[in-house]
Amino acid sequence: MHQYGVVSQEDEWGCAAACVASLMVVDYQVAKGWLEKAKEKDIDAKPKGFEIDEIANALFEHGVKVVADWNPQDPLPDGTIVCIQDDGQYKDYHYLLKVPGGYMDPWFDLEKVGKDGKRVGKFRESLPKRTELVVALLPSTQ
Repeated sequence: MHQYGVVSQEDEWGCAAACVASLMVVDYQVAKGWLEKAKEKDIDAKPKGFEIDEIANALFEHGVKVVADWNPQDPLPDGTIVCIQDDGQYKDYHYLLKVPGGYMDPWFDLEKVGKDGKRVGKFRESLPKRTELVVALLPSTQ
């Protein structure tokens, strides 16, 4: 059984890197490097952050095949990276990782940072209220 740890994002646009780090059990900076290689640009280069295909390609490069689904059925399998959006604080999209009992959210409260000035990741039981799931990267069984 996979043990998903909480990985806080270290960059403003680093939620995908934190999800990949938790999924692959690697350091955030390692996952960020994989994603920047797939993007062929820095995390802050426009478009900021990472796109679904960049995440999928980085995972595939490291032995994990995923399938993008824009209309996934519940329940989502653990290890699914989800992209959410709303008209408020998640208007620029946000990635979370589906884990047993909920989701690993790499920046739990987008409005705040911890006492040390860093973003704080936490587990949450469900997706944030009033958000919609845009796309899910489901672990492939093939």
